[in-house]
Amino acid sequence: MKSRITLALISFISALICSPSVRSDDSKQGQAEQLIRGHFQEHSIRHRGGSVVFEICFDLCDVFQWTGSPHSEDAWDFVALYEYKQGVGKESKEFISKAKASVQAAAKRMSAYCRDDSADSEAPFDCSWPQLAKSKGIRVGTSTYDEGERCFGWRDLSSDARPTRPHCRPVKELPWKSKSGRIK
Repeated sequence: MKSRITLALISFISALICSPSVRSDDSKQGQAEQLIRGHFQEHSIRHRGGSVVFEICFDLCDVFQWTGSPHSEDAWDFVALYEYKQGVGKESKEFISKAKASVQAAAKRMSAYCRDDSADSEAPFDCSWPQLAKSKGIRVGTSTYDEGERCFGWRDLSSDARPTRPHCRPVKELPWKSKSGRIK
């Protein structure tokens, strides 16, 4: 009896260890996150009370907020897609060239909201940003830093317009200067 239980337990553990789904999850975990955080030096991520806020800057700044894990694959896929097609990342030729394969894979994973757009050679996909953001529980905002102030506003993803009435507050230190890339 003990040997059957031991054999069953060993079989179960082996199945977990050798399972292709476990390996593929491990290998995919963090791809988009590493791509984004590794490329943009000016970024910050904060995790408080179950809410994650990620800010990435390249002249202007994009801000993403979601609930849950700061390592959520869906959230980072969204960020990579958005930066590649809509956000400040599209201004970086180096990011665009390095991100292409990862972003195309993310677009396939998000195929319910992103479609193939072969006419656009630089970014051969287009997403329904409002529906995709809603389905993944992600908010997108824009911020700027100028003359000791941070001005921020949430975006309406159904429009290309930036927030018209951002809220401005004084800042003493840029968020990425203190602990760049560390979860606060």
